[in-house]
Amino acid sequence: MVDHVHNPAIFGDEKVVDLLTTVSQMKMINSKQYTDWTHCIGRFMHRLGANKFFRVLPVRLVEFDLNSLTYAQDSRSWLLTLIEKNLVIDANLDFYVSYFLPIIL
Repeated sequence: MVDHVHNPAIFGDEKVVDLLTTVSQMKMINSKQYTDWTHCIGRFMHRLGANKFFRVLPVRLVEFDLNSLTYAQDSRSWLLTLIEKNLVIDANLDFYVSYFLPIIL
């Protein structure tokens, strides 16, 4: 299924968003599943682009206690590791500035 996510003829953006929402709620029980799961989420990130992807799965770095044992899961900070491999910086740099700069500040 992951390979088909890129094909707009098979899945329109609305269907991809529905699939992303469902996949993101899955719980992984071992490292192999987690690796495959994050790869799948990365493919969604690549297909939707930053603007659409982060509307569905926003990064919430400042909303949770950094000392919490579930911080990575709750804040979705693990998404940051997927950006370099899965997002192409394009002419829409204004999104990156408007989305990530307030988090950084």
